[in-house]
Amino acid sequence: MQTDDVARLLLVLTFVAAAVGCGEGEPAGTSSAAPRTIPVRIRELDGGFVLSVRSLRLTRAGWSVDAAVENRTTASWSVGRPHSSTGTKFGLYVARRAGELRPGVLEAHSRTTPSLVAETFDPPLPRTFAPGASWAGRFGGRGAVPARSYVSFAFGRFLTDAPPPGLPARLLALTSRPVRVP
Repeated sequence: MQTDDVARLLLVLTFVAAAVGCGEGEPAGTSSAAPRTIPVRIRELDGGFVLSVRSLRLTRAGWSVDAAVENRTTASWSVGRPHSSTGTKFGLYVARRAGELRPGVLEAHSRTTPSLVAETFDPPLPRTFAPGASWAGRFGGRGAVPARSYVSFAFGRFLTDAPPPGLPARLLALTSRPVRVP
């Protein structure tokens, strides 16, 4: 190949890579949301857990959520993530349209792990939630949230050996009202 042919090939490959995208966090053709704090004010019950989200903070390096979770079931639940002894599934589901974040749609597309998974918790997250136990603080991680996207907040994965009637032994609690990111 001649030098000009190599240069053209590299240019084409660069455009293809940009069009395809390099990761799950940010869909191709979108830009990251500007740093800001978005008031959320969600409080709802999912799977026997009360989920509260007060705000979503976006920075150039990542994101964080000011939140709380309370176990309103009669079972003790541990927090875990498959294939990770210290991980969780607390995080953000991100989509271009709000309807993509409905639990049935996420399940149909095998989206069992949030788009952005929390890496830090302040204060530390308990590994077990006894009946009535709660946690309040901030969880967050790295990764860009695309501008003009929607997010839902994931809490869990919660596991128990003795699930209350009507609940599975493993569950991921998810807020039902997606939040628009400007």
